[in-house]
Amino acid sequence: MAISITRALADTYFSSRLENDVWKAFPTGLRDKAIVSAKDVITRALGDEVTDETSDSNSNYYPDRAVYHQALFMLINSDHTANGEFSP
Repeated sequence: MAISITRALADTYFSSRLENDVWKAFPTGLRDKAIVSAKDVITRALGDEVTDETSDSNSNYYPDRAVYHQALFMLINSDHTANGEFSP
Protein backbone atom coordinates (compact mmCIF):
# COMPACT_ATOMS: atom_id res chain seq x y z
CA MET A 1 0.00 0.00 0.00
CA ALA A 2 1.41 3.39 -0.97
CA ILE A 3 1.94 5.88 1.78
CA SER A 4 0.98 9.53 1.51
CA ILE A 5 4.14 11.61 1.66
CA THR A 6 3.52 15.33 1.42
CA ARG A 7 5.24 18.60 2.17
CA ALA A 8 2.71 19.26 4.91
CA LEU A 9 3.66 15.99 6.62
CA ALA A 10 7.34 16.85 6.16
CA ASP A 11 6.68 20.25 7.77
CA THR A 12 5.15 18.46 10.76
CA TYR A 13 8.00 15.97 10.91
CA PHE A 14 10.71 18.65 10.86
CA SER A 15 8.86 20.94 13.30
CA SER A 16 10.30 19.08 16.28
CA ARG A 17 13.77 18.52 14.83
CA LEU A 18 16.99 20.51 14.62
CA GLU A 19 16.67 20.77 10.83
CA ASN A 20 13.39 22.71 11.04
CA ASP A 21 14.88 26.17 10.49
CA VAL A 22 16.80 24.98 7.44
CA TRP A 23 13.75 23.15 6.02
CA LYS A 24 11.41 26.11 6.56
CA ALA A 25 13.92 28.54 5.00
CA PHE A 26 13.10 27.09 1.58
CA PRO A 27 9.93 28.34 -0.14
CA THR A 28 6.87 26.10 0.00
CA GLY A 29 6.96 25.47 -3.75
CA LEU A 30 10.54 24.22 -3.62
CA ARG A 31 9.76 22.00 -0.64
CA ASP A 32 6.80 20.52 -2.56
CA LYS A 33 9.02 19.77 -5.54
CA ALA A 34 11.77 18.36 -3.34
CA ILE A 35 9.32 15.90 -1.75
CA VAL A 36 8.19 14.67 -5.18
CA SER A 37 11.78 14.29 -6.38
CA ALA A 38 12.94 12.64 -3.16
CA LYS A 39 10.08 10.15 -3.28
CA ASP A 40 11.22 9.17 -6.79
CA VAL A 41 14.81 8.73 -5.57
CA ILE A 42 13.79 6.57 -2.60
CA THR A 43 11.39 4.52 -4.73
CA ARG A 44 14.19 3.79 -7.22
CA ALA A 45 16.59 2.94 -4.40
CA LEU A 46 14.12 0.48 -2.89
CA GLY A 47 13.28 -0.99 -6.30
CA ASP A 48 9.59 -0.70 -5.53
CA GLU A 49 7.02 1.93 -4.67
CA VAL A 50 7.36 3.27 -1.14
CA THR A 51 5.01 1.23 1.04
CA ASP A 52 3.14 1.98 4.21
CA GLU A 53 5.56 1.48 7.09
CA THR A 54 2.90 -0.25 9.19
CA SER A 55 2.47 -3.02 6.61
CA ASP A 56 6.15 -3.89 6.41
CA SER A 57 7.60 -6.63 8.60
CA ASN A 58 10.65 -4.51 9.46
CA SER A 59 9.83 -2.34 12.49
CA ASN A 60 12.64 0.06 11.48
CA TYR A 61 11.15 0.77 8.05
CA TYR A 62 10.30 4.49 7.80
CA PRO A 63 10.22 5.42 4.11
CA ASP A 64 8.47 8.70 4.81
CA ARG A 65 11.36 9.86 6.99
CA ALA A 66 13.83 8.76 4.32
CA VAL A 67 11.94 10.88 1.79
CA TYR A 68 11.86 13.92 4.10
CA HIS A 69 15.59 13.75 4.75
CA GLN A 70 16.37 13.11 1.09
CA ALA A 71 14.27 16.15 0.15
CA LEU A 72 16.17 18.32 2.62
CA PHE A 73 19.50 16.95 1.37
CA MET A 74 18.49 17.76 -2.21
CA LEU A 75 17.47 21.29 -1.29
CA ILE A 76 20.64 22.00 0.66
CA ASN A 77 22.85 20.63 -2.11
CA SER A 78 20.97 22.15 -5.03
CA ASP A 79 21.74 25.36 -6.86
CA HIS A 80 19.04 27.12 -4.84
CA THR A 81 19.76 29.30 -1.88
CA ALA A 82 17.34 29.35 1.03
CA ASN A 83 15.44 32.28 -0.49
CA GLY A 84 14.75 30.29 -3.65
CA GLU A 85 17.17 32.13 -5.89
CA PHE A 86 19.84 30.37 -7.89
CA SER A 87 23.33 30.71 -6.56
CA PRO A 88 26.09 31.80 -8.98
